[in-house]
Amino acid sequence: MEILSLAIIIFIIASLSYAWKKDILISQMIVVVNFIIFLLLFIPSIFSGFSRNAVYYDLAFRPSYLISWTKTYTLFTSLFLHGDILHILMNMLFLLLIGIPFEQRIGKKAFASLYFLTGIFASIFFSAFEWGSQVMLIGASGAIFGLLGAFATLYPRDKVVMPLPFTLIFVRMPIILAAVLFASIETIYTFSNVTDGIAHTAHMGGLIFGIVLSQFMKKKKVKEEKFDFSSLEAYITNERQKDMFRKAREADVPEVRDAWLSYLLKELRCPKCGGKISKDGTCKNCGFKNQ
Repeated sequence: MEILSLAIIIFIIASLSYAWKKDILISQMIVVVNFIIFLLLFIPSIFSGFSRNAVYYDLAFRPSYLISWTKTYTLFTSLFLHGDILHILMNMLFLLLIGIPFEQRIGKKAFASLYFLTGIFASIFFSAFEWGSQVMLIGASGAIFGLLGAFATLYPRDKVVMPLPFTLIFVRMPIILAAVLFASIETIYTFSNVTDGIAHTAHMGGLIFGIVLSQFMKKKKVKEEKFDFSSLEAYITNERQKDMFRKAREADVPEVRDAWLSYLLKELRCPKCGGKISKDGTCKNCGFKNQ
């Protein structure tokens, strides 16, 4: 194995472990890790003639590996490799749009399990139709379709911002509608045997396994809580705070609302003593409450 390949594996594990320990969203860390690995392999290939082939040989997955059980670790590492700038941009965009709200819904442990298990199964599902093939499989899209399937099954009415198929127009839609739209497109591609260099079968495998895994997850019941935003509005002093306040007030998902409120509360200060403000609008230091 190439030294760079081994360094990338260590970097992936260390980054995910750091995110877990520091309570950073796993979805965000996966995006960061993917971009760093892509740039690490892509930039040198432009300016110095560096070839990515050796690293891809070490870390990309091939269906033939399931026959000899060699390099099965690539079922994991292949999720962090991408072919070109459009490939990684599209995958990471969808991961941010779907992954962040879903992780805030189900927690990092369930999210990480879903992401990696569906990504691995997507490659295995693809291999069932390409048994013994030497075709190279890379990218996070199988895992992302797994998240899409699980999210739509567990919280179908949650709304996310998604691009309309084949356009750059972004609209806010129920996650179930997004799942139906993209699943329909992938089904058409799969059964039409389109050869465009995209593993549509893997996408379908990830989606199916995401739906299956969601059946074993307990849906979190969210207690609807009425929140008095006016108690905090009087403490806002700048545009940044105003923007966080607006996002919290407009959030459809309680977990997302609470996340924005936590960011806002870190910045709000009591006009009397400079102390921190609690969620009910009271100063934690002197008890002052703006009316």
